[in-house]
Amino acid sequence: MFIKESVGSINNSGFANCCFCNKGPFSMRSLRNHLRVHSVVAYDYYNKFYKKDSEGLCLNCSKEVKRGLIWCAEFCSHKCANSYHGKQPEFRKSVSDGVIKKWTTVEYREKVLKYSTSEEKKQYLSKKFKGRKNKWFSEMNKRNAGKTYEQIYGKEKAAEIRTKKHSNMDSTVSKILSKVCQRPNNFERKCGVYLEQNFPGKFVYCGNGSIVINGKSPDYISNELKTVVLCNGLYWHLKRANLSDTSEIRKSIELVESFPFNKGGYAVRFIWEDFDIFKLS
Repeated sequence: MFIKESVGSINNSGFANCCFCNKGPFSMRSLRNHLRVHSVVAYDYYNKFYKKDSEGLCLNCSKEVKRGLIWCAEFCSHKCANSYHGKQPEFRKSVSDGVIKKWTTVEYREKVLKYSTSEEKKQYLSKKFKGRKNKWFSEMNKRNAGKTYEQIYGKEKAAEIRTKKHSNMDSTVSKILSKVCQRPNNFERKCGVYLEQNFPGKFVYCGNGSIVINGKSPDYISNELKTVVLCNGLYWHLKRANLSDTSEIRKSIELVESFPFNKGGYAVRFIWEDFDIFKLS
């Protein structure tokens, strides 16, 4: 703990003698180390010889500031700091002048007003504040509580929303996959052998993030056939998500996973790990 340099018998150069044995002068760090001779820590030494009566008290509410905040904070909380500064005319003037100066610029006004005055924003607020008892808990939120995107918007719209959220993450996805999926796993290698036998030289492995389409990376791709292949393992696509292994579940998974690639102009073919479903022809 550093000792304050502007109180007590500390001289202008920041040196002081020990108040116990009058040895010195010591620098602040040397004095702190010297106090070990007297079995005293800097905190207790400071309180005994240097601390002022008003020090360590909040300037707004006069409560004691926590020990860890003494000498580095004048308030017990952000609330007190804001309240105190809000009462100071100089502080209020500096803040208001800054806001007024910003608002006089055309670019800033357009940036703020562009969204707040849009029809989309008005409709959003209209639904947001529609609640009966609690305006923040609207009827729309009550209806949608606990529901998935698929239940609210339907499968196709949900797939579009999820894809849109991650559409600007192509570079991020590529970096992640390049670290964790540098080489194909055993199942993907088997799929690669199958593709090479049936479509020699057509497909290349890209599950390492080398190719990302609308935020998603396929396992194999053929630019010539304009087709991507997804190798779906049973654990990662069914068991890990606690999904039942039914044809309906598989179709819904395929619908969601194929959407970003279809949007990019690619046909999608799936190979499931149990080889029950081969959609390659």
